[in-house]
This record gives sequence, C-alpha cells and structure tokens, in this order.
Amino acid sequence: MENKCFSKRKAIKATLLLAIASSVVISGAANAAKLTRTWWNTTVYFNKKETATMAASVGGVAAVAVAIPDPTVSKAVAASAGAAAAYAGVVSAQGKCMKFVYYAHAVNIWQPYWGSEAGGFCK
Repeated sequence: MENKCFSKRKAIKATLLLAIASSVVISGAANAAKLTRTWWNTTVYFNKKETATMAASVGGVAAVAVAIPDPTVSKAVAASAGAAAAYAGVVSAQGKCMKFVYYAHAVNIWQPYWGSEAGGFCK
C-alpha cells in the first residue's frame, strides 16, 4: 500500500506541472522556450512574454483549485500555484525572466534570470 502523504505530494506536483505546461501552451511558448540539458540538470528558459503569461495563467490554477476533491491537495495546489503566480509576477515586474531548473533530476527550482544568460534569451 502506498503512503497516503506521498501520493498527495505526487498529485500536487503533477497538478502544478500540468498548470505550468498549460500556461506555456496558452502563451504559445511551447515552440519558443529554450531548453538546455547537462548531466547534472535540465533548464527551461522562458522569455519576458512567457514569464508574464505564466504569472496570469498559473494564478488561474490557484482560483480553480477548489474543484479538486481532496481538501489537502486542493489547499496545497492553491497555495503553491498562488505563490508561483506571485513570484512570476514580481520577476516580470522587475523586467527579468523565469527559468525552471531541475537539479540532479530530483529537485525543481524556479529562478529569475536576465542579461546575457542563456544567450540573451530574456527579451
């Protein structure tokens, strides 16, 4: 029997990744985002338009999270999506872009970037 807490974490992670993927598709970024991969990480770079769209669309996920039947998962998804939307909004307001880094293929981290990083992709 699977640990119930672990299965909820998996559900939350899957829902957030789906939300992020949806925001990328909505923004038309699926063909525009830049991807780099090394043996220790995978990074997806988003430009300024994609970062702003992410802030708006992931915020929508927080609003509809109430439809998730499990109250624990619903609250966790709403809180996580709300925080992600706020973070992307702040990064966008600063004129920076977001990148999603998957370190050691185990740890997911959102980070801002700007300038010449990623070949100046943040436009």
